[in-house]
Amino acid sequence: MMEDIFFIKLTASPLSDQTSQTILNGDSRDTSHTINSLSVDHVFTSPPYLNNFDYADRTRLEMYFFGEAQNWSDITKTVRSKLITSATTQISRSDLKYILSDKIRDASPEVYAFLNQSIFRLGELRKQKGGKKSYDHLVSGYFNDMFLVLADVYRVLKNGKVAVFVLGDSAPYGVHIPTDEMLGKLGCSIGFKRFEIQLLRTRGGKWSGNTQRHHVGLRETILTLYK
Repeated sequence: MMEDIFFIKLTASPLSDQTSQTILNGDSRDTSHTINSLSVDHVFTSPPYLNNFDYADRTRLEMYFFGEAQNWSDITKTVRSKLITSATTQISRSDLKYILSDKIRDASPEVYAFLNQSIFRLGELRKQKGGKKSYDHLVSGYFNDMFLVLADVYRVLKNGKVAVFVLGDSAPYGVHIPTDEMLGKLGCSIGFKRFEIQLLRTRGGKWSGNTQRHHVGLRETILTLYK
């Protein structure tokens, strides 16, 4: 991606003398040390989906090759512990940060009530499943993190501008979590004027023959928040 940016910068493209790029190595949950409030014209991003995908594990080949990690523990310390919650492999059940945040309750009692009910159901289903996946803590950790991201996006975005998120919903243990709708409502509770959801594609059809999986129809969407 960096090579693409430099290519555009250095070629004779009409954009080459009109753009500049700065790569900031930081945490999207709090950019207060690097990005000023009301300074951004547009936000376009695709955060991790709530689908139990271990993004840290996808760095294993490169980190082993370059000697930046020797084992699972090294990757957890260097990468996994710092990411937006999106996989049960990140979770310690004794960690209080995986309890649904009071900030969400105070901002949107409606969203809090829905998520809290879903989390309770997942906690009960977990006791009945062989793998005992911590999907309950996964949902609470994900929305705790994404609430902070939304608040920071609202802070940096100029008035009258938009933030665009490419998202996927989820149904762990068959409990549907409409991620786009929940984040849209949370965005409005933070201060955004409104939100829109645009369908990109349906998901999960390739697993239709798998009797071990749920049969909840899933989708990938674009969530647009208007400030």
